[in-house]
Amino acid sequence: MTGVECDGWEAWYNRMPGANHRDLHVAGTCHLPSGSMVVSLDLEEVEPERVVLRLTATTPGAGGTTQIDVRTVSWQADVGPDVKRVQIIGDAEAELDVGLKE
Repeated sequence: MTGVECDGWEAWYNRMPGANHRDLHVAGTCHLPSGSMVVSLDLEEVEPERVVLRLTATTPGAGGTTQIDVRTVSWQADVGPDVKRVQIIGDAEAELDVGLKE
């Protein structure tokens, strides 16, 4: 267990003029138990209407701070325009509906 807590997850397609409308955006806020932790959100699987992302939090080497660190974690990629759900697995878990930002 890494002690990572994440919340405020959002998933959306940007429908603003001039935006790449096929890019799916996912973002959330993670509370890390150490300021030296590295956190990443990576593509695990793409299904017809669902994307699975893996959140991984690691502490490189020994030492580091013990101060709680709050970071925004984000990911975006062209996975097609029809994804309706995002599932986050790994060191944090969540399921969310995809929305639109216009």
